[in-house]
Amino acid sequence: WVHDLWVDDSFRNQGAGREMTARTISRFKELGVRQVRLQTASANEAGRRMFASCGFRPATVEMLVSIHDD
Repeated sequence: WVHDLWVDDSFRNQGAGREMTARTISRFKELGVRQVRLQTASANEAGRRMFASCGFRPATVEMLVSIHDD
């Protein structure tokens, strides 16, 4: 289980996130895990691009509604 993946701004676009993700997938494979899922915010375009470059693809759509008291 990986709760969060964060790369400091000064290290972004240098492959750190991709490397951490690849190592995690590799370790899961060693453990016999056959499928890895993740969640990321729809607004996190850079993160979604990075995960896609690691082989992830959209699989489900989560929807929400915010209910506010007036």
